[in-house]
Amino acid sequence: MKGGGSLVFSPNGVAVGVVIVTILLFTLRSRRRRLERTSQSRQHFVKAATLFNDAQKVKVQSEAQSLAEQAIVEVDAAIRLDKHDPSFHILKSLALEIVGNSKGAVKELDRALAEPKDLTIRERSGTMVKKAELLLSHPEDGENQLHEAVEDLQRCVKLTPKNARAQFLLGQAYEKEGDIFKAIGAFNEAATLDPKSPDAKVALERLHVSSTIAA
Repeated sequence: MKGGGSLVFSPNGVAVGVVIVTILLFTLRSRRRRLERTSQSRQHFVKAATLFNDAQKVKVQSEAQSLAEQAIVEVDAAIRLDKHDPSFHILKSLALEIVGNSKGAVKELDRALAEPKDLTIRERSGTMVKKAELLLSHPEDGENQLHEAVEDLQRCVKLTPKNARAQFLLGQAYEKEGDIFKAIGAFNEAATLDPKSPDAKVALERLHVSSTIAA
């Protein structure tokens, strides 16, 4: 061939050069489709984020829930195009919380945490903290949920040992389990990490008072 070497043939008589070109064309088409899906999913995500922000700003609960429901519709469209993006699931979780679906919100955070490579350590830690807050806010759902919160928070403080919020929530979880000794330890750690926050100090005072009365 002029301008470039001769084609190389396989034993079956198929031109390797043609095969390579075919593969390249297929790869380019696949990449273009992925880029198009990514672009479309991002458009839905931006719309969902805007609606969610609006929902946070309004003071009337029914209006906030209506906006959050619209955000869920948009983020669902994004998820259908790319179910592996953790940011989509995190946003859906936040919107579900506004409409009062805490169980659904927890499931979406689990889906986000299932994509560890796409989350930084700080993002993963923050997602665990948010999940624990949801689990601890509904103690009526049973011991399994409480144990799940404890396990998540234990992993969280290993990832980010200086996370005062995680330590405080861990103290709350231990207290709900009835393990006062561990609760005091976690609250002490939270108070050390964030001396300006009164929450851990109040919890410690309450536990020390209750311990004194029990004694």
